[in-house]
Amino acid sequence: VMSSYTTYTKFKEQTLLETVTSKAKQNDAQSVLDVIDKFAWDGTWFMNVGDVKGKILDDAIRARQPKLVLELGAYCGYSATRIA
Repeated sequence: VMSSYTTYTKFKEQTLLETVTSKAKQNDAQSVLDVIDKFAWDGTWFMNVGDVKGKILDDAIRARQPKLVLELGAYCGYSATRIA
């Protein structure tokens, strides 16, 4: 038996996937991030870094210029898309 939370969570991720594939420009990472950010800001709670904290991540990556990055705990690939 699936809880209503599990059903909602699966539905939310599926809705995000459909939104990104229909609205983001193909092969455009920033477009994907913009669509995810809008999805989250428009009232769908989403456990991701987001645009505000994402800028902190961007600055840290830019300042250190790592050759290799390992991301742990990926949810929907938001941080990995920012890092790439």
